[in-house]
Amino acid sequence: MWEDADRDSLLIATVYLLSPENSTSDSVDETWTPYVKHHVFWNLLYAHNRQGMPLNNNPLILNKGLTAGLLDQIGNQMLAQGNDVTQAA
Repeated sequence: MWEDADRDSLLIATVYLLSPENSTSDSVDETWTPYVKHHVFWNLLYAHNRQGMPLNNNPLILNKGLTAGLLDQIGNQMLAQGNDVTQAA
């Protein structure tokens, strides 16, 4: 059984703090300089598990052999418009 995680986890950036030169203190204050290393600028690979529109597997067609198949083609063209509207809905 497959289950989707309820959250995403991705390393976005790492922040480094550089202490002042010749500093002996281990406490971080406003004299420390932050540097950021970005790992993701724009996540182009991120996608939802969204499925596209299903294909119309049962289109309406009419094949009766009317006047050597000529009227079948005309009728199927009219039914194709209805099939397109049904697919769009």
